[in-house]
Amino acid sequence: MKFIPIALLVLATSCFAGEVEDLEKACSSGDGDSCVWVGDWYRNLQNIEKSDNKALEYYKKGCELNVGLGCGEVGLMYYSGLGVEKSYSQAKDFFEKSCKLENASGCTALGYLYHRGDGVEQSNTSALEYFTKGCDLESGIGCAALGSMYLVGNPDAKTFEKAKESFEKSCQLDEGIGCAELGFMYGAGLGVEQSFKLAQEYDEKACKLDEGNGCANLAVMYYQGNGVEKSLAKSIEYRERACILNHGESCRILAIMYSTGEGVKSSFAKSLEYFEKGCRLQDGRACAGLASMYYEGAGVTQSYSKARHYFEEACNTGDGDGCVSLGSLYFNGIGVEKSERRARELFERACDVGYQLGCQRLREMNASE
Repeated sequence: MKFIPIALLVLATSCFAGEVEDLEKACSSGDGDSCVWVGDWYRNLQNIEKSDNKALEYYKKGCELNVGLGCGEVGLMYYSGLGVEKSYSQAKDFFEKSCKLENASGCTALGYLYHRGDGVEQSNTSALEYFTKGCDLESGIGCAALGSMYLVGNPDAKTFEKAKESFEKSCQLDEGIGCAELGFMYGAGLGVEQSFKLAQEYDEKACKLDEGNGCANLAVMYYQGNGVEKSLAKSIEYRERACILNHGESCRILAIMYSTGEGVKSSFAKSLEYFEKGCRLQDGRACAGLASMYYEGAGVTQSYSKARHYFEEACNTGDGDGCVSLGSLYFNGIGVEKSERRARELFERACDVGYQLGCQRLREMNASE
């Protein structure tokens, strides 16, 4: 990480201080855009006067003066609990006002609230409505979300075409996830004629736009030799880039490669590092891999308590293997108090997500009763 000397930060702050003072005066005189600019100043991570509370104050002033972006920023702060107590209902109110003021990000954020059911009744119909409006207002993320909505359920030729059009607009707006989704569609021949050439073009653009999914798609292409010359080295290069961009699955795959020595020098330390990052990024299988290292004492000091902790994290993400492994710990009383009841619950969770070993363990328990 590159550090900026404090003296330079102070100098930069003093240089902008006069400008911010002018913006604050303009805000007080009723210029809503200036209020939002001041809010951005106080929220800037490199500003030594950073203050979420002050940012919220000025964003609210901007919103009161009918600047949609200000309302959207207030909504995001309530949604995330930044400088204010987290509140989905307050977030919804501000996102709604932002959207009514024709702010693309506000409409898109409102779409996500309905899609996830955060503080509102989950509604794909409402989500589709707001993602459509966000996309119409040139939100690249809104267009990408809209494209994904069209792929829900059993899409037909018409909805595949709508998804493609939405992803194309997202990509044209330089939103990396839209490009990556297009790359996936062309690579898999999903609703379009398969074209590895187009897949590569879209995934390369996505990766250049710092979208981890695009880099991960390229890693698969080079690993399998799909439309490109097979290259393990290039595949690893793109996996590393994807992991840096917080693509959890890529971090996990790198961990496995360092564990087995596939294309890299075997290293428990690197394997541990990548499993840890993948787990932090909510990749359940990465958590399970990390748990296995602690269970077996592979490159780390053996610890059943840490193994239990990471198997539990894996299970909580819906990873069937994590649930079965955690259930086995309880069934055998390894690192935890023996409990067949708890083991059964965990095997049932694994079976419910379609992990057949969990179903098998349940049958074995039932047969032994």
